[in-house]
Amino acid sequence: MHQNNIYSLLVAFIACHTLLHASSQAQQVQQTFWVGQDDVYESSANWDTGFIPEGVLDEVAIINNGGTAIVNGLATSPGGVILGQAAADSGTLQVDSGGSLTAVVGVDGFGVATGEIVVGQNGAGHVLVANGGSLGAEALSSGGSADSSIVLGQVGGSGTAALDVAGTGTLRRNTTVIGPDVAVSFGGLTMTATHSLTERITGASHSVLRSTGPAVLGGSLNVVFDS
Repeated sequence: MHQNNIYSLLVAFIACHTLLHASSQAQQVQQTFWVGQDDVYESSANWDTGFIPEGVLDEVAIINNGGTAIVNGLATSPGGVILGQAAADSGTLQVDSGGSLTAVVGVDGFGVATGEIVVGQNGAGHVLVANGGSLGAEALSSGGSADSSIVLGQVGGSGTAALDVAGTGTLRRNTTVIGPDVAVSFGGLTMTATHSLTERITGASHSVLRSTGPAVLGGSLNVVFDS
């Protein structure tokens, strides 16, 4: 009986250790790296795992290789997007007309993915949203290299270029709004002293950046009139 008790305790200890190890592994954000060049985001062959990153699995899309991931349909929802992780890295996310991507909080029970889009972490990041394209996130930030940029809208396109950030946007680099068909909404907005906002006015009306929460505005404003 004594030996049976020891055996039972040993089995329970091993099972507990295995569960704890699996739990710690599951609580880590899984980074999925873009290995394509200028190609379609929705193609699994363009990701190092062979699968498109999914927020439900706490997978974050990493674009570091100088390539451009082009969203031209309804993309899966990653747990976040990082463009340009290291100082020497660069990456671009382009949302074309008819394309839609929303970064979401991880929902696998641990929720360690934050749903943030980082446009230049330490390197150069670029986001382009064409008219008719839609980009969403829980949070958005721009930083890294001085040339990191966000461009919303285009001259001569049809439809609305949409950016919807449920939480806070923290803009430290370059943002260009090409109106009038751009819809931008933040849950809160901070433009730091290093941020540059360019408003390209192409008609009698123009698009505005909206924040439903506090807005702290700094940096420079450039107004360009396109005939």
